[in-house]
Amino acid sequence: MIRKILFAILLAHSALIAQGKPSRIILQAPPPNPQVPAQVAPQVPPGELPQVPPQVPGLTIPPPQIPAPIPPVTTTAPQAPATTIGASTVTNALGSPAPVTGAPGTTIAATSSPGTNAPNTDTVAPAPGTTVAPAVVTPLVIPVVVTPAPVTPPPTTPVPTTRAPTTAAPTTPAPTTAAPTLPPLPTGYEYGAWNQVCPVPTSEQDCQFNGQMIQSDAVNNRGIINCDRTADCCKCGSIQCGVVSPIAGLPLVDPHGCLQFSAGDYGAYGVKQIVVIGNPASGAGGASISCAGRSGCQAMNLFGDSITNLMCNVDNSCSDSTIQIDNPIEGFWIDCNGPESCRNSKMTVNIGTPIPEGSMCNPQYSNIRRFGGIKCAAMNSCDGLELTINNRGCDDVIFELLDLDQVNGAKFNFNGKIEISSCVCGPACNFASGLGKCFQNLERLICPDVRSCMNMVKTIINPMDMFYLECSNELSCAMADLTIDLEQDPLSPEFTFKQPVRFIQSLKFGGINSGRGATIHIHNHQFIDPQIPGQPVIVTIGVLECSALNSCQGLTIYTGDNVNIMHRICGSFEACNGCMIKKDEFDVGIPCNPDPFPFVPQQWLPQGPSQSIPGQQQPPKWIPGSPVV
Repeated sequence: MIRKILFAILLAHSALIAQGKPSRIILQAPPPNPQVPAQVAPQVPPGELPQVPPQVPGLTIPPPQIPAPIPPVTTTAPQAPATTIGASTVTNALGSPAPVTGAPGTTIAATSSPGTNAPNTDTVAPAPGTTVAPAVVTPLVIPVVVTPAPVTPPPTTPVPTTRAPTTAAPTTPAPTTAAPTLPPLPTGYEYGAWNQVCPVPTSEQDCQFNGQMIQSDAVNNRGIINCDRTADCCKCGSIQCGVVSPIAGLPLVDPHGCLQFSAGDYGAYGVKQIVVIGNPASGAGGASISCAGRSGCQAMNLFGDSITNLMCNVDNSCSDSTIQIDNPIEGFWIDCNGPESCRNSKMTVNIGTPIPEGSMCNPQYSNIRRFGGIKCAAMNSCDGLELTINNRGCDDVIFELLDLDQVNGAKFNFNGKIEISSCVCGPACNFASGLGKCFQNLERLICPDVRSCMNMVKTIINPMDMFYLECSNELSCAMADLTIDLEQDPLSPEFTFKQPVRFIQSLKFGGINSGRGATIHIHNHQFIDPQIPGQPVIVTIGVLECSALNSCQGLTIYTGDNVNIMHRICGSFEACNGCMIKKDEFDVGIPCNPDPFPFVPQQWLPQGPSQSIPGQQQPPKWIPGSPVV
């Protein structure tokens, strides 16, 4: 038990010495042992750790661990009779002076002189008969650097390894758009300012170099630009008629305005910046645009203001173009009367001044503006055309005539208060879109050409009073299916002052087979007569006229309720053969011919002279009598 206590004390003492703190514990020095020499450790200054030799290359030595401090332990030895022994110097295992404690009751004073820390320091043994407790010496653990003997590994031959075949993931390179390269052109042609193909200019053409600009305010051409020579303005960068040179970046209108812009064969072909500004106050009342040459205005971009007409009368003269006309002059007319003249073009017509934001049209205001219209009569002249007409103001706009004979795939947009007085629509109208306005509030529907309205299926909504239908050429309305709808809205503000339709002037079929096999439906839905409360409106058709051969053969007219036909005229029995007027599909109907039975005149055989047979003689009526005696 005592040994364990002393061992703990010695550990605490060693920890205090390692920390550089003086120990208040006095230990008794052990007797000298001649057989076991005292272990001498290198002196370590207080508060420092033993030095570790440098690390040997190739050997990793863990860092020294500092023991945790142990609290001091004080042990009281048993008391004995005091015996005084002379002081002597005893060294402990670390070479530092250590106090010596004798037998119980005996005190040995340990002293040391300076510089007596060498390993051979003399020690004084206690007096005979004095029992000295053996001191427990804890050796200081000093890490020993062990250098392993070099070991030569046996030669090894690397085993050849074959890598598994790897297939790289497919990579798709990012698409790159190469700069467009224009193909070479044949001799005599070159590219214009807008990459269009132009003939090589001669000395007479207005634009000799790419990008030139011509204006109408130049010398000798005030108000007029004529690109009438072949490819005259093809290489121009811009054409400005009626616009002076800009000042401070703002274009100004020429006080004279543009009077005329014209283009001959390829005259303004492909030019993307053309401006034509007319002057309404001028004598001409605006500017005229005439594309009178083959492809003269093809693929151009044109902006016009105050224009009187746009004439495209030759092959491809305005095809594939973009045209915007603002504020056209009343009577404005678009004429696409050349083969494919307006094919695939995009035209926009803006009429009137836009209504300011937050305002609306005054219901009491009324003003009518009339314009000519558009004509698409030549072969494929308006196929693929996109025509937009915008009424931006408060005026009522009326177009007098839309002649739409060649409009396959065309698209029409009528925005605002727009009415069509007359719409001539051929079979191609069945393949066009947006023509609802074309058949609203019509004054007349005329089909003047051969087969112009043949097989047409259309509904005419609320035509004007005195409306008439005219099919004046061969097969012009054959097999057509037309519907006339007369609608009425009592809740509309216009109901109180707008008069209903009371009279349809005529249904005329003047061409051979013009109405053959056609069908006409009339729906009178005007159930309230403002003049006769409680009574419907009675509609009267002035005359049904079938004047040509077979003009109304097989024609059927369904009148519905409250519709009467005053006169029926058939030029011959064949003209109205099979023509019927019915109230509905279940009605037996009446013939269109007021005299359904043909007139057969009585035949008289002529009286010829009496005939005699040769060789035969009639006996005389009288013979001589006997003589008298």
